[in-house]
Amino acid sequence: MSEEPESILDKLERNPRSACITQNPRDCQLLLAKAKLIMESPTSPGAGLLVGLSSALKSHHVIAMVWSGYSSPEENGCQVICLSKMQYPDERLADFVTCLIGANKGRSRKNTVKIWTTNSGGEPR
Repeated sequence: MSEEPESILDKLERNPRSACITQNPRDCQLLLAKAKLIMESPTSPGAGLLVGLSSALKSHHVIAMVWSGYSSPEENGCQVICLSKMQYPDERLADFVTCLIGANKGRSRKNTVKIWTTNSGGEPR
């Protein structure tokens, strides 16, 4: 009998200072549902990026980035970033989201700019 793999939610709860970035569809769907960010077929008027933010998780902020309207499937999709509430108070979170949107405005998911988060030791996560 095989064990169910640990969910991304369990990992975040066990590591409240951690950050995570995922494009895995299963993890994205689970995080968006838990963060109450599920949107029915989110689309932008043309090709573009939609960003959602939730603080519904106990230990983490959830930032959802949804690309839609691009002609190629790999350019569309979702990325979810979870940031520790301990390390990202509201004012720091606002700066991060502003930089994230500015860096990715007009870019497809395939061409997304990686904005690294760091753990308490300054190492990329």
